[in-house]
Order: sequence, then structure tokens, then C-alpha cells
Amino acid sequence: MIEALKGFPENTVAFAARGQLTQSDYRTVVVPAVETALMTHKKLRVYFEIGSDFAGIDPGAVWEDFKIGAGHWLRWERIAVVTDIGWIRNIVRAFGFLMPAKLKVFPTAEAAQARNWLASGLGCEQKRRGGSQAASWQGMGCDHVKPEYRLALARDGYALVGSELAVFKPEA
Repeated sequence: MIEALKGFPENTVAFAARGQLTQSDYRTVVVPAVETALMTHKKLRVYFEIGSDFAGIDPGAVWEDFKIGAGHWLRWERIAVVTDIGWIRNIVRAFGFLMPAKLKVFPTAEAAQARNWLASGLGCEQKRRGGSQAASWQGMGCDHVKPEYRLALARDGYALVGSELAVFKPEA
């Protein structure tokens, strides 16, 4: 089963995988989320969390994963894989160099760091959907955010360090 996760920047698609992954999971959850995000963003970032109860992936799901990945080959910007499953971590590390995107593997205990890594390097306007005026400050780097908006960011759970939003806390 795959579940879409909320609380990520607009250019990030996020999923949690548990149990057995099927072709239907990809067709009903992953593909629509990716296609919708690609309508408004040239490049996407991916957060993919694989739980300890992961039981495997059906051949049809592998095919759907390949189609969506290869079909948008140059439109992936960063991919964070979050899991404690050793063989998955090893495979991702071994074959990650084949991906055109930056790819990192994080243990489950470092899920927050994975989210921060995905959010790093974005302009303030892309850090968070909706929310404070500071988060929607158009076309500026974070170093151009007005002081009163910096306070709004702090209230929303963000911290500015130089021109980066250093802390990303997903919506509850």
C-alpha cells in the first residue's frame, strides 16, 4: 500500500509505502500525484518512506515505477528515500548514480533531516503551501524577507539561516 503524504513544499511529492506494493497503488496514488505536480513544476522532488512492514513490490508496480520514472527522466531534482530496511538502502546507494537527480538515503530516525534536505535550496515562496505571507513572498530569496515576515515564519515553525529556510516542519 502507498499513501500520499501532506505537508511538503508544492514541488515535492511524498509517499509512505507499507506492506505489499501493487500496480493499483501506483496507478491510483503515485501516478496522479506526479502528473498533477508536473503540470505546475518543471522539476520535482520526491520523499519516499518505506516502512519496516514493507513486504515487497509486485511486477506490475515495478513496471509502473519504471514508466513514471523514465517517462519524466530529466524532471526529477532530488529524491529522499527514508527506510531502515538494509537491502533497500544498499540497492538505492548502489544504483543511485544512475538517476539524473540528487538521491540520498536516510534512516527512519532522520526523516526530519530528509525533509530539510528536500526543502533546502528552494526560494521562500516554495517552502510551504499557503500559510504566512512570508512563505509566499514572491520571487525573493529568504535573505530578502522583511523582518515582520521573519516573525511570521518563526511562528509557523521555520528558522531563517542566511538565505535558507533551515527548519522545515510539516503541517500537522
